[in-house]
Amino acid sequence: MNVTVRHVRAGRLVVEAAGMELVVDRDAPDGSKQGFRPVELLLGALGACTAGTLLSFAESQEVAIDGISVELVAETSKSPERVSGITMRVTLPEGLSPKADAQLRRLVDRCKIHNTLRLPPEVSVEVDYRPASPLVPAGKEDA
Repeated sequence: MNVTVRHVRAGRLVVEAAGMELVVDRDAPDGSKQGFRPVELLLGALGACTAGTLLSFAESQEVAIDGISVELVAETSKSPERVSGITMRVTLPEGLSPKADAQLRRLVDRCKIHNTLRLPPEVSVEVDYRPASPLVPAGKEDA
């Protein structure tokens, strides 16, 4: 798996993976947003991974959980600045059998992203240098 993040203009980054792009943007001075913030992507990754894990299991067991949702709220801290807590609320449809409910509850914290946050990977950093490329002025690009 490979992801590239490129700076395309003031305050705007583009995340590229598997031939797709996602805009990451800081809030504009007027408070408007044109892209996700990095912490929103972290929460989204955890929520999507959790929902996907539950859906895969449910499909394999022929259990209908259409319309499930996962809501996540981050708590942040400083020194160092970080996400210090995440509250995740999973909403499942009513009427599940006790067996299906128990199986799904056992899976809510077992997706790959949750496991990665619980047992963090080693992160190695390499810094390369190249000639700077000009940025597109704000408002001149639709990235």
